[in-house]
Amino acid sequence: MRELRDTLRKLPPSRKKSPKYRGKSIAEILAMPYSTTLSIKTVNVIVEAISSMYEWAIREQLLAFNPAICRSYGIVRVTGDAF
Repeated sequence: MRELRDTLRKLPPSRKKSPKYRGKSIAEILAMPYSTTLSIKTVNVIVEAISSMYEWAIREQLLAFNPAICRSYGIVRVTGDAF
């Protein structure tokens, strides 16, 4: 999800409407120069929609967990004095 969010943050707004970007892949668009990118609010709306879709899939028992939610199972942070 982090990679998706970071990629969305680099994309220009209205990429589907602009003839400049039409027919190009995401990689090609990212390689092009442009002055503005999607707003943080737009990126958050997209990520929330994806997360909602995953939550629906969990309720329908299609998925066991929501990969859009950052979870750290069993990870313990150790400070320098632990050893």
